[in-house]
Amino acid sequence: RVNHTAYCALSPRADKDLFLEFCEDFDYYPVVFNALQTVDQKRVAVYHTNVILCIGEAFAVVCLSCIDNAQERKSVVAQLNSDG
Repeated sequence: RVNHTAYCALSPRADKDLFLEFCEDFDYYPVVFNALQTVDQKRVAVYHTNVILCIGEAFAVVCLSCIDNAQERKSVVAQLNSDG
């Protein structure tokens, strides 16, 4: 919240348009990406962003192997680094 950055892994529970509207309304910088997990040998969306991302005051834990798209993965890492 300090950096006003919000992260959203898209899924049936996370709507991109609503997320972007939230960010605009509350002055947050949006970081949108797809996060996938393997279920029955198929890649399916992770149901919630907090399954793969945790941000503390001085650290972040992210399961980068869930972000298959290289550009999205790079964007998430860059924003986390930018926010310190």
